[in-house]
Amino acid sequence: MDKGFFDEKNFEYFESRTLLYVCKAPMRSGLKKIVNYLKEQNLWQELDECYSIAELTVPLPSWNKARRFIVICQKKDPKTGQLYIDHPECYQYQAIVTNIETNDMSPEEVWHFYNKRGTCELWINELKDGFAVDEASQHTFVKNEAYMLVKAISYNLMLWFKEATMPDEVKNCRAVASHSQWTGGVGFFSCFL
Repeated sequence: MDKGFFDEKNFEYFESRTLLYVCKAPMRSGLKKIVNYLKEQNLWQELDECYSIAELTVPLPSWNKARRFIVICQKKDPKTGQLYIDHPECYQYQAIVTNIETNDMSPEEVWHFYNKRGTCELWINELKDGFAVDEASQHTFVKNEAYMLVKAISYNLMLWFKEATMPDEVKNCRAVASHSQWTGGVGFFSCFL
């Protein structure tokens, strides 16, 4: 789940129905204290030269019970490939809360499981940026629904076109990036709208 769902009431709802959850946690003061504790106690397990991971089961100050937190420390910027200065304040942290037990999924497995859903968010952003699905420009629901359907079909056609005809180095580009790279900003993909 996205960090917008990070709320004890949501977790209690899932737990009362014995549903498993994995939710990104916003880095607020309570979680920053957890990160500081992990640093002080040196509880990090190094995964590679870029990432370390730790887990801790604790309650946040306003919570009724303790929950499992997975905290990831990123030492390298994936975009530039540059290592951060070897100083803890220069690292980036990501926190995930889950009710999946340690013996069912390791901290690293939980992290990878959560990040798989990030692909879905990339698709949503591509739909927003390249196909304006977040805009409702018509004056009636039925017209907006039809317009949205046209946008969804256009997006799927663009994906098929990209997969079937474009070189491998461009297949991972988003609609906006492909648009500017291949047409000089003229509007290749806008013809689908």
